Amino acid sequence: MTPKTIRAKGLALALLAASPAVAQTPAEGPDIQPAETTAPADDTETLAACVADRDRLALFTTDLAGRLAEAQSSCTARIEARLGPASEALTLCKEEVDQHQRTNITLNDRLLACETAPRTDPDRIAALEAEIARLNERLANAGLGAEPGYGYAGGSVWSSFVAGDELDRVQGSLPRLDISACPAALDWLADQGGADRAIRIVVWAWDGDTSQLCRRNEDGTPGLAPARPQDEAHVVIFR
Repeated sequence: MTPKTIRAKGLALALLAASPAVAQTPAEGPDIQPAETTAPADDTETLAACVADRDRLALFTTDLAGRLAEAQSSCTARIEARLGPASEALTLCKEEVDQHQRTNITLNDRLLACETAPRTDPDRIAALEAEIARLNERLANAGLGAEPGYGYAGGSVWSSFVAGDELDRVQGSLPRLDISACPAALDWLADQGGADRAIRIVVWAWDGDTSQLCRRNEDGTPGLAPARPQDEAHVVIFR
C-alpha cells in the first residue's frame, strides 16, 4: 500500500467518526391497508337481471312441457279412438285366417289319408275299379256320358234299333227325343261311323205321348210320319 493510499483511508475514517449517529430503526412510513373487494353497482344489477331471466325461463320451460304432454295425450287418445275399429277388425281377420289355416291343415291331412290308405289295400283297389267299370257300363247302356250330346239308348247302335212294340221297353225312363230335335238327331245319326254307324237313318221322336218316325224325305229334308207297331227306328237320346 502506498503512502498516498494510506492517507486517503485515514481521512475517510476521520470523517465517519465525526458525523452524527445513524438511527438503527427503520424509517416509519404511511400505514397501507388492503383494498376492499366490494363489487360495483352495475355488476350487481346485471346479476339480478340474469337471475330473473333464469327464473322466467324455468317457468316457461315447465309450462311448455305441461302443454306438450297434454297435447300428446289428447292426440294419442284421438288416434286410438280412430284406430280402435280397425284394430278390432284386424284382430278378427287374423283369427279367421288362423282358423282357415287350421281347417286347411285338417283337410290336407284327411286328403293325404284318403290318397294313401287305398294304396295299402290292393283288394279294395280292385273292388273300386270293378265298381267304376260297372257304373261306366250302366251309363253307356243308358246312353249317358260325360260330354253333352246325342247317344244311342242301350249304349250301342244295335241295342237302340227297335220296332214300335219294343219302344217302351228300350225307351224306359230315358229322356224322350222331342220332334223339334228330329233334324239334329238325324244329322248326328248320319255322322256316326265304324261300329256306331247306323244302317238306316231313322229315329223315334215324340210329340207329347205320341211316338212318330223321324226320317229324311226324298228331297233330303227331315220329316215326320205316323208310326206302326212293326216300324223300326233308332232310340236316340240327348244326354
